[in-house]
Order: sequence, then structure tokens, then C-alpha cells
Amino acid sequence: MYVSNRVHQIRTLLPDCRWRHVDSANNPADCPSRGIMPAALAQHKLYWHGPQLAHSDPSEWDDALSPLPLCDLPELRPVSCAARVDEIEVEWFNRFSSYDRMLRVVAYMRRFIAAGIRRVRRQPDHIAPACMQKSELDSAARILEAESQRERSKWTKGLPNVKVDDMVVVVDNQSPPLRWRLGRIVELFPGTDGHVRVARVLTQAGSVVRPVVKLVLLPTK
Repeated sequence: MYVSNRVHQIRTLLPDCRWRHVDSANNPADCPSRGIMPAALAQHKLYWHGPQLAHSDPSEWDDALSPLPLCDLPELRPVSCAARVDEIEVEWFNRFSSYDRMLRVVAYMRRFIAAGIRRVRRQPDHIAPACMQKSELDSAARILEAESQRERSKWTKGLPNVKVDDMVVVVDNQSPPLRWRLGRIVELFPGTDGHVRVARVLTQAGSVVRPVVKLVLLPTK
């Protein structure tokens, strides 16, 4: 959609041209964008020959629409927006009490979807065996495994920030758990979003800076 400065520029470059309004019903460009089928578009008179007013004398054109002054054209400014798509929680693991039954249901769903895709693509029909094949069950098991690994409470549930004076155990991957040091948080380093991901911990061996994922918070009550 043209804004006022674009219309002014066009009229400046083409001062001798006269512009007329063509409504959507007579606009050939709207034909393919409105969902018309290719077979119907090939025979569509408006698309190939243009509107009727293009073949008639300009004196017969309908000038019912009053011209709009350039000063009255609204200036359209771009607006930036951010959209967030929330993942829909899959209810498979809560709906079925039996893993074997859930596995068979997912396998039959995949078989049904595959048959629908072949029908849409007009591919030859495949007669599926009456019994579920091992390859189909293995494919369904891989889907369930990936889905169970994707849904982690670490990513879907917020955790409270650690606080100064909290007692923690500092995780050390080079030492056994019984050798991990006890410490107290003395300083926090929050990010721009307000979440604390790094903290300074005072231990018996001195002060260390560690990510909070490497700190085990000890209960105080």
C-alpha cells in the first residue's frame, strides 16, 4: 500500500498520467491471490483481458469516487512486534497407563498419516498388513523417546533465583561428590533479564565464581 510520499513521487515523475481507482472485483491482480484454481485461472477472462473499463472510452468510466488530496493520505509507519508460540504439551504420557498400548496407538497414527500423504500426492495405495510391523513399532518408539527428552521441566518451569548467604555445595567434575566443597554465596551476577546464572561463592579454599547450574542449594529449614 502506497503512503503519501510514494504517491507524491509517482505523480512528480509522471505528471501527465491520470490515475483511476479499480475496485477489487475488477482488479486482475486479485484473481490468483484469492485462491482461484489454476484450471479456472487459465480460462478467467478478467485475468487475461483486464477489466471492462480498459476497453471502453475514458469518458464512460465511473468517477463516483472523489479524489483524495495528497495531504489527506495517511502516512503508514512500520510497526515491529514480537510473537511467541507456546509449545502445546503432548498428553500421550498422561493419557495412557500402558506403554505398549501407547506405542501401538502412535504406530497406527503414523500409518494413517502416511496413507493420507500418499492419497494427497496421488501415489499408489499401499495395502498395510493387518498386524503391526516391528519397523513401525520401532519408529513409534523413537518418536516417544524424542518427545520425552524434549519435555524437560528445566525449560518449562521457572526456578527461583539463588540469594546471598545461601549455603551451597560446589560441583566439581574432577572430584567425587564426597569431596565437593561447601560454600556460601557472597555475590550475584544477574543477567539483563533479571535471572541469576553466575554467583561468587566463598569456600574454605577461597572465593570462586561458578554458574548456578554447578551449585547445589542446601535446605535451610
